[in-house]
Amino acid sequence: MAQVSGSPALRAPSRTLKKDDAYRFLRLITVLVWSVAVIGIAAWFGATESDRKCYRDHWSPSSVVQGTKGDVRIEYNSAPPLK
Repeated sequence: MAQVSGSPALRAPSRTLKKDDAYRFLRLITVLVWSVAVIGIAAWFGATESDRKCYRDHWSPSSVVQGTKGDVRIEYNSAPPLK
C-alpha cells in the first residue's frame, strides 16, 4: 500500500473556520434558537387559549368529588372508605 507523502495536493482540507465565518455561524445559531423559542412561546399561548375555550365549553362537574369545602385529597391505589 502506498504511503501519502507530505504533498499539499494529497493532504486533507483544513476544517477550521475563519473568524468572520465563525461569527456568522454563531450568529446564525443564535437567530435560529431565538426564532424557535419565539415560535414555541406563541404556539404555547395559542394552544393554551384554544384549549381553555374548549375546556370551558365541554367541562362538567365531577361526579365523584361534590360538596366539598376546602382542599380535596385523592389517594390512588387505596381502598375506598367503608360507610
